[in-house]
Amino acid sequence: MTEIDPFKTYDEPDEPAATLEPGTILANRYELIQQVGRGGMGVVWSAKDKTAERKVVLKFVPSEVKNFETAVAQLKASFKKIHELQHQHICPVYTLEEDVSLGYYHAMKWLDGVTLDQYILDRTPLPLDEVLRILQPVAEALDYAHSKKIIHRDIKPSNIFIVLDEEKNITDVQVIDFGLASEIRSSLNRVSQMRFDNAGTRPYMAPEQWRGRPQSGQADQYALAVVVYELLSGYLPFDSDDIEMLRLAVLQDMPEAIIGVPDRVNTALLKALAKDAGDRFPSCEVFFQALRTTKTQESLPTTQRPVSNTTQSGSVPIFAERSKSSILIVVVGLMVLSSIVWAGWNLLERAKEKRDITPIPVIRGQEQSAITAESEIITEVEQTNEPQAKPPPPVAVPSSNGTVQQDEPPMPVVPSPLSNNQESAGNGAVGGILDPLLDKDKTGIAVPAAQILIDRIQENRTCVHCGGQMGGFGRNKKCKDCGKSP
Repeated sequence: MTEIDPFKTYDEPDEPAATLEPGTILANRYELIQQVGRGGMGVVWSAKDKTAERKVVLKFVPSEVKNFETAVAQLKASFKKIHELQHQHICPVYTLEEDVSLGYYHAMKWLDGVTLDQYILDRTPLPLDEVLRILQPVAEALDYAHSKKIIHRDIKPSNIFIVLDEEKNITDVQVIDFGLASEIRSSLNRVSQMRFDNAGTRPYMAPEQWRGRPQSGQADQYALAVVVYELLSGYLPFDSDDIEMLRLAVLQDMPEAIIGVPDRVNTALLKALAKDAGDRFPSCEVFFQALRTTKTQESLPTTQRPVSNTTQSGSVPIFAERSKSSILIVVVGLMVLSSIVWAGWNLLERAKEKRDITPIPVIRGQEQSAITAESEIITEVEQTNEPQAKPPPPVAVPSSNGTVQQDEPPMPVVPSPLSNNQESAGNGAVGGILDPLLDKDKTGIAVPAAQILIDRIQENRTCVHCGGQMGGFGRNKKCKDCGKSP
């Protein structure tokens, strides 16, 4: 089987290797075989470990590190932590060695297979069940490392190694380059003029990495979610050749929904790719539990990135789809709102009907409305129907011829508010008052009934007891002289 470099990257400066050649023995233990590529920080060689009788990978650290005591101390501390990681899906790191001329290098387990970025060439998008099968071991390895307070900080397809057998079947998945490269970059940034990205590969870096803030296991979870997204869709959630454009997209934009996967997968990805680390899942395993379904669905057989958030048929993107329960709630809410509006409209119409009284025309300069005239006349009619007080007995008054005459008090005059023809035409007092028929005054000229009613009101302003002037209106009407009510 062809041996593939499991640590190959292309974004770092070249490391001189003129002094390295096949057959060279290092530390009286490692015999160089061939250069197989470049790691995140230097060249990578395959070698034979004569002591352990196994094939290994030797990864060389930039020679500048040995010139800075702080960087060397940080390198040794990081190696110690990573060397203690014992997990079936984390590629073991065996030893950290120092060569006088070459500087520091470390030996790692040799793996037969390909990196994930090589494996997915011309294969994406992959079905959901295959993506989960490949990346489940990675999630387990990351959670284990996080429990040991160790962060990878550079999860990407080239740091996920697919171990294959002779039939090209996947037999294992290993996480490689666990943290050492990131620690070396950070150390060199602090103590030298060399400048590297603080941690990670740009399209896979979490927002907090772009902001230069402290990182936690959620930064690895974000990078793993980017890998899941890439395998399911065939493209990165955010990508640009312009670093500033990429940074703004990662910090501000929301990823597009992936067409052809279950809605819960898009929901889980949206949470794992949250801008705030606190909004992501508590662990990678919980993230993958959210991705799993009883029946996994394969993604659509398309290799082209959708140009918009809608499908070709114009349907709403999966992130925007509403569940049946949400739609039911909206429908019920609209029904309740419609009922409230209908009831309010009914009450308003009834109130209008109560106020809807046919206006009585006003003539001869009178300014009183027909409604006021009608209410006052009704009150007068009610009062005329009440029993009247008996008149006082006649008083004897002597006349000039010696005879006694009885002086009778004036009889109270209660003019009827209705004319004769109104009384006969109307159905009762109130019916006659409200009847808009015309009457005739003494001149024989037709006059509106409303004016006749107003005239009757003026006549009723004389007190029936003493003949004085009445004041007030309706039931509050009283004589200004005797104070009695009519």
